[in-house]
Amino acid sequence: MNLLSRETSPYLLQHSDNPVDWFPWSEEAIEKAKQESKPILLSIGYSSCHWCHVMAHESFEDLETSKLMNKFFVNIKLDREERPDLDKIYQVSYQLLTNQAGGWPLTVFINPDTLQPFFIGTYFPKVSRYGLPSFKEVLGGVYHYFNENREKIQEDGLAVKKSLVKMEEFSDIKSKEPDHGLVLSLFTNLQEYFDPEDGGFGSAPKFPPTHKIDFLIKLLSDQKVGQKDKNLAFLMADSSLKIMADRGLYDHLEGGFFRYSVDQKWEIPHFEKMLYDNAQLIRLYALMYKISNNPHYKEVVLSVAGWMTNKMLSDQNLFYSAIDADTDQEEGGTYVWSEDEIEQLLDPNEYLILRQHFGLDQATNFENSFHLQIKRKLADVAKEQQLSLETATQLKQAALKKLLQAREMRAQPEVDTKLLTGINALTISGLSACAIALDDEELKSTALECMNSLLLLNYRDDVLYTQPTYASNEVEGFLDDYAFTINAIMYTLELRWSTEYLMTALRLASRMIEQFYDSKNGGFYFSSKAHQGLFHQSKNFYDDATPSGNAVAAKVLLRLGFLTGKLDFIDIAEQMLKTVNTHMKSRLDATTSLNSVVVEYLQPIDVVILRGFKSDLELWQSKTRKLLKRRTICYAIPESESDLPEGLSSKIFEGVTVAYICHGFSCSKPINDFKNYQEYLTDSSARAQ
Repeated sequence: MNLLSRETSPYLLQHSDNPVDWFPWSEEAIEKAKQESKPILLSIGYSSCHWCHVMAHESFEDLETSKLMNKFFVNIKLDREERPDLDKIYQVSYQLLTNQAGGWPLTVFINPDTLQPFFIGTYFPKVSRYGLPSFKEVLGGVYHYFNENREKIQEDGLAVKKSLVKMEEFSDIKSKEPDHGLVLSLFTNLQEYFDPEDGGFGSAPKFPPTHKIDFLIKLLSDQKVGQKDKNLAFLMADSSLKIMADRGLYDHLEGGFFRYSVDQKWEIPHFEKMLYDNAQLIRLYALMYKISNNPHYKEVVLSVAGWMTNKMLSDQNLFYSAIDADTDQEEGGTYVWSEDEIEQLLDPNEYLILRQHFGLDQATNFENSFHLQIKRKLADVAKEQQLSLETATQLKQAALKKLLQAREMRAQPEVDTKLLTGINALTISGLSACAIALDDEELKSTALECMNSLLLLNYRDDVLYTQPTYASNEVEGFLDDYAFTINAIMYTLELRWSTEYLMTALRLASRMIEQFYDSKNGGFYFSSKAHQGLFHQSKNFYDDATPSGNAVAAKVLLRLGFLTGKLDFIDIAEQMLKTVNTHMKSRLDATTSLNSVVVEYLQPIDVVILRGFKSDLELWQSKTRKLLKRRTICYAIPESESDLPEGLSSKIFEGVTVAYICHGFSCSKPINDFKNYQEYLTDSSARAQ
């Protein structure tokens, strides 16, 4: 056992019995490399990464390869989800050095004196293939290069650092007020790359376009977008969501979406399931359900939420991070079927329904097996078999239940059991949005319990941490952790008002500004003043699998600022949008979430603040959600709540329930008659259509 046996990360523990003398990222490892004048070999991955497992089996478990690693290098294994700051720096360094997109595993050779990289790759095979040298060839070549080119390595490292600084430097760009032209430019860009046949954008591999769909949904209530463009935005969002849920990206037995599709048509996925994907997708399906009343979207929301709570929810009421793509070193082994297996498990009538519905009468689609996806509408299958749709639905549900029970008996993929702050915050936001859209008490309860656990376990002494206290890697949260958690609190306040939670959000926002904000150039750094061991402090405005931390920070500062009257929050958000405005125009594809914030900045969301007795508030809030199809924030603050922040203290209760409708800093005259309030909601809903 190497030093990784002391860690709690499932990914690091997977390598604890390698013959490699692995270190976790630590001062001890860095100091050892300096003293022994050895380069650092940093291997970055995560537990559900398929090619990480491949490289581990081929090289890190191999005695001959490990001897070379131990002799020539100080070897550090890093879970990218535990230290996303290091991963981001070295991923961007890889892009600069190779002009290629990064990925995992990331293999970084580092100068220990500066922590700057001098050679980077991703996966290297055990023997030369795929146009790549063998890993043993790389090890020998890098070691000799390090010993023979120290001066060149110093120069190249400094050049990488300068390039990173230049990429994120906007001080030479004139600040400009965000305008609606930026919004329309992104909409035009999305139209250009939209796939009208299969939904989504661009070509394979296809990742769920969560940020783009979120932006399109926001356009539906944009007052400056014409009805024709709104219809197109709806079509793009609706068809993408529908096709993703019908085809192989979705797990039709258990619920949950896989990471991405390897093909254009969303048929064959990369089989890992990530919590952050599903957390974002259920929110979008819930929003589109509220807009379209498509019952299938409600089914998807409940199914995914069911999978989350059944398979991903820990005893601590926080959610695990991911489920592996591999089962016994075979990708997708848990999920695929032969036709004979399915036929033997089902009654004849059940089998006939599934055979046509899922295309089992067609050619196999994954390595001589079937990965289930809808090929024909159930209504068409029912009609052909002279069955009612109700009967066909019952047969389908009974069949899927049997298949899931059989699948549960198979070997199961590993679960990454880290309880990460940022991902859980995304999940709380997603579940809260679903609870609001579906008026679902169970989803509401789950979101609130998770929010309580997150603050109880990961928030200590006014500092937000990335994991609970018992994790071996106790690190203060990064920008995303702070921004996503504030956003989650704002969502849960819609479910159940808590002045204590609001004050926590304000404290988190203040620390986020104190620790991460660049007061000179605007925007937030990803790492804080408390994070050590970085050769560069990155500032990222681009979306990844999750939305840009800067975008979410700007959104929550705007919302908190308008709600509580804190002008400094609004000023910081405005300055960020002004600073990156010109830059966004050149990277529309990567700054979608920032553009969504621009929409909200130009047209602040209506905020309804209700004050009254709890029983009355429930009726008023329920009516608000039912009548207003578009996004409106509604806070129901009981009359017993006191010591409210300045912006809310003027929203007083005087014996009867009252509604304050606010748009930015402007609020309408209070409405204290329920009939008049219903008329207002009906009129507002009609104007939004």
